[in-house]
Amino acid sequence: MKLRHLPPSFLLLALLATTVLGAAGCGKRSRIVIESNTCWNWRAENQGSAVSSDCGNARYKVFGDIGCVTIQNITDTGYVRIRIDDGPWAETVGPRGIARACK
Repeated sequence: MKLRHLPPSFLLLALLATTVLGAAGCGKRSRIVIESNTCWNWRAENQGSAVSSDCGNARYKVFGDIGCVTIQNITDTGYVRIRIDDGPWAETVGPRGIARACK
C-alpha cells in the first residue's frame, strides 16, 4: 500500500473547515432577565458552579448552551421572577423560594 502526501493547501482548508464548524456550536447566546423587589441568587445549568447574587432587576448575556436557570429569593419577603430570552416567566413569592426557567 502506497501512502500519498496531501498538498498543504488541502490540509489548511480542512483545518479551516473544522474550526468554522466547531465555532458554530459555540455561538449560542441567551439573555437572562430577572425582575425582583428583593435580593436573590441565580445559577445557569451547564455553566459550571458560577452563581450570581444581586438585588432588584437585572439582565445577563450567557454564552453557550444553558438549558435551564434557577433563581432563589434569599430573603423572607418579596418576589423574584426569571426567564430565558422571551420564554415564559418562572416566579416565586415564598420566603427563600426557588423558581426554575428552561428553554
